[in-house]
Amino acid sequence: MLTPFRINTRTHSNVRREEVARCSASCVDRSDRSLGAVRPVAAGRIVTKPTNVSSGRPVGAGARRVVLGTATAETRWLDAVRYTVAAVVTVLIVTVIVVAIKVVLRPESLRLSVVGGFVSSTPRPGATAAVELNVKLQAENPSGRARIYFLNITAYLFDNKTLAASTADPEQDCIINFGRPDFAVAQQMAVFFVMSVLGENETTIMDPNYFGMLYTKRRTISDVVMRVDGRLVTEVRSGANTTSHLATYYCWPLVVGEDEARSGMDVPCTENQSDG
Repeated sequence: MLTPFRINTRTHSNVRREEVARCSASCVDRSDRSLGAVRPVAAGRIVTKPTNVSSGRPVGAGARRVVLGTATAETRWLDAVRYTVAAVVTVLIVTVIVVAIKVVLRPESLRLSVVGGFVSSTPRPGATAAVELNVKLQAENPSGRARIYFLNITAYLFDNKTLAASTADPEQDCIINFGRPDFAVAQQMAVFFVMSVLGENETTIMDPNYFGMLYTKRRTISDVVMRVDGRLVTEVRSGANTTSHLATYYCWPLVVGEDEARSGMDVPCTENQSDG
């Protein structure tokens, strides 16, 4: 009797597929133990996601977070720089605008000059010997908005040995001084005025040395400085806005003498403002 037998239908290709399957399962098991979870992909491929054995966290995740954090910090730093620069620029712009407004709104000051750069000297004989001094000045208001008043005016003549700007007592140290009533100059106008004084051979009135030079010897004194003190008041829009400050003008060099010593050149005066 013939013993039936089973025909082994396994082919070489089937055996090969089984071996590959066993190998894949073994590899997956080892990969799971060493690297972590297994993530299947399409077409039966198996891809592992690397994992840190000690922490159990996927490799690279921390690095991505560090990079992201660094980028955020840099962005904040750049924003801070931009805001700072914008603030500085804004302050500068506001400052420039304020200064420009002050310059535009501030009226220009009074301009003084000595006509001919000359102080005339004329001896006046009589019971009391005297020498008459006259000086002609021009006052110009360059402002188109403000009327200017010059108040409490006193002028002093100094020789070239005395510093007109440094003396604490100009009336005591000067050759002679002049007085002048107050006056006003309208917008963009100029006025001429004369300051006069009679000098006598009295220490309280005039320096005796210079009195002798001008009256007796009739000499000419050159390189003379005239200092003019007063208070400037600017009035904008009929008193709606006024400002006031002390002002001192220095007019140099001048010539003092008789008419033949007249130079003919006007001498501008330099203003020195002060508070008060």
